[in-house]
Amino acid sequence: MQVQHLLDTNEARLKAVIEATPECIKIVAPDGTVQFMNKAGLCMVDATEAQTVEGCCVFDIIAAEHRDRWIENHNRVCNGESLNWEFDLISLNGTRRHMETHAVPMPNGDGTFSQLAVTRDVTERKRSEQTLKRHDIILRGQKYALEQAVHGKPIKEVLETLVKTVEDQSDGSLMASILLIDPEGRRMLHGASPSLPAGYNEAVNGVEIGPAVGSCGTAAFRGEEITVQNIADDPLWADYKELALSHGLRACWSIPILSSQQRPIATFALYYSIEQTPAPEDREAVELLARTAGIVIEWYREIAERKELMAQLETRVSERTNELNNVNAALQSSNDTLEQFAHVASHDLKEPVRKIKIFTSRLEDETGHLLNERGKTYLHKIQSSAERMSTMIEGVLNYSVQNGAPKINEKIDLNIIIEEIRNDLEVVIQQKHAVVNAGPLPVIEGDRILIHQLFYNLLNNSLKFTTEQERPVITIEATPVLQHEDASYNILITDNGIGFDQQQSEKIFDTFTRLNSKDKYDGTGLGLALCKKIVQRHHGTIMASSENGKGATFSLILPVVQPASADLQPV
Repeated sequence: MQVQHLLDTNEARLKAVIEATPECIKIVAPDGTVQFMNKAGLCMVDATEAQTVEGCCVFDIIAAEHRDRWIENHNRVCNGESLNWEFDLISLNGTRRHMETHAVPMPNGDGTFSQLAVTRDVTERKRSEQTLKRHDIILRGQKYALEQAVHGKPIKEVLETLVKTVEDQSDGSLMASILLIDPEGRRMLHGASPSLPAGYNEAVNGVEIGPAVGSCGTAAFRGEEITVQNIADDPLWADYKELALSHGLRACWSIPILSSQQRPIATFALYYSIEQTPAPEDREAVELLARTAGIVIEWYREIAERKELMAQLETRVSERTNELNNVNAALQSSNDTLEQFAHVASHDLKEPVRKIKIFTSRLEDETGHLLNERGKTYLHKIQSSAERMSTMIEGVLNYSVQNGAPKINEKIDLNIIIEEIRNDLEVVIQQKHAVVNAGPLPVIEGDRILIHQLFYNLLNNSLKFTTEQERPVITIEATPVLQHEDASYNILITDNGIGFDQQQSEKIFDTFTRLNSKDKYDGTGLGLALCKKIVQRHHGTIMASSENGKGATFSLILPVVQPASADLQPV
């Protein structure tokens, strides 16, 4: 009696332990009949009491895709092996659970074995593992796509990486697609859809977007998500369902891909061969990768726009270069002609000047004793003017021979230059009763002929543009200035002539510019333009200020010493 009592006690304790265990403990006969299942197991299969499952075949609640393997392992256990494996079951309420089991053979007393198994629900663990795996696939795909973009791979390859990433992370059977919206926002263009039939891709390429153009065309038109569970019956696919159904496509979900300005620039879609809506995990993956696709598409479009702009600029630069080359060739030809003309003209001018000098010298020798003091003065002025003319002609000849870029750099006393110009303009000064006042002027470096021409033009200008009511007064003065540690002088030439509108102060230095009637004031319009060129050649500046009827002031800033690193600039 004591032994039986002890056995009953131990059996009760064992049953209590089995019933309290959170894992499923079950005994399955060789034919698959459930002989025993504890409370935890009954909960896992959604059974309310043991009678619901005991005596039933366990094979019926094993998921179809796992059933054959489960039966094979069960037979091996019933033949004496101990095994571990995982499988999915479908509970009595239709809930799918992922299970992990450890099974050992249990003797039946007649030489056969049943399966004794401890099974736990690892659905949450499996779901977490799958989520981590999905996220890893998405992150790796996203990283690889961005690397492709950075390395300049074609946009089609980058978008295909994103599309394949969505397909790879999914547990279901789906086909992903990216369609681009053309820059005008009117048509859908093929982007990437490697898993869709080629015929379908070709047919939808170039389709106009609109309010009922399948899932993608409508999503692009509305700028919102479009879900079509059954293409055959949905009005959005009325014009395109035959195309989709003929290629085995039964459902489609699409969202717009937005730019940084929240404007649709493409669509990201999922296609299915059966009627369904996308799983939450697939939607999440597409929504994440759609943002990446938006960045990539916008970036590539900016690059394309920049390349197009650069191509246009290169074309324009090339055209301008050709134009400049043609102009330079024309200028070179013109310069050659001008050089030849200057050489011939200078040579031809030297002969009459030479004769003037010879005959004035003879006149002085032969009749000088007959002339009074005024006559001798006139004769001397003729000789001085002829001598300066000869010097200037010789300078022009040298200038032309040296191709317009002589390297003449000598000390020039501006006081002497002004005095020479006074003599040259003596007749005009006397006729107009003009007064030319010149203060102490500096000695500067430069080309004597050009500097003489500069001041001659400016003084002649002041004498030319005078009023009849007022005696012309011209003042020349110099003030030292310091610019960039190089000594310079600001030379002011002021007159009381007719002046000009200050708004024309820049225009007067343009070639062939005349502000006054040529009938009243003669000239070519080249004088001040030449002055500006001469000043620039000597690394200086020239400005003019005036007011109508109140005279004009010309300000010349000229360096005392020409820069050692630069020759005089050609005029």
